[in-house]
Amino acid sequence: MRAGGGPLDRLGSGSGRGWSSTATLGCLGLALLLFLGFVRNENTSRTVLIEPVLRRTGSLRVGAAATALYMASVGSEFYLLALLLQSMKGYPPLRAGLAFLPLALMVTAGSMAAGRAVRRFGPAGVLVGGFATAALGLLWLSLTLSGDTYAVDLLPGVLLSGFGHGVIYTSMFIIGTHDVPSAHQGTAGALLTTSQYLSGALTLPS
Repeated sequence: MRAGGGPLDRLGSGSGRGWSSTATLGCLGLALLLFLGFVRNENTSRTVLIEPVLRRTGSLRVGAAATALYMASVGSEFYLLALLLQSMKGYPPLRAGLAFLPLALMVTAGSMAAGRAVRRFGPAGVLVGGFATAALGLLWLSLTLSGDTYAVDLLPGVLLSGFGHGVIYTSMFIIGTHDVPSAHQGTAGALLTTSQYLSGALTLPS
């Protein structure tokens, strides 16, 4: 982050400046005040961002928790794998991008498989299976960090974790929107995505 940046710059660089620094604490305090103001508005205003029916939908709350857990755990692979390939392995950008292709392909394959598996096993069971699969892939990667050959050392973990990502992503959105009225599906999807990326911002500070 550049010196002299705005409040968001300072909050994003809290790990470097120190989480007890004046700038970081000020940003956190401002964020808390804005959040409290948002909650008050949602409870008192006639014009709200999140309709009351959505706040009462249990499946949406479970889905939001799942998306937050995903980004705080196995979902961080996309960021960490980029660091591994470029910072630790010294891959140039093009080679690193090509190394990501199998991951992207397996995410697609996992999403397609999850759609069929949900009808047989239910979304909760498929979600757990997806987390387990992704965790096994990440375990493989953690045990082969020192390996020199991408195809032998890293690719198996990339394929396994990528498939798990696809399974997780599909099943957690199915869970989150299952009981949401059709008129509010778009807002529910936005809330799930917001929960996902807010969790990523909090658990992977720059």
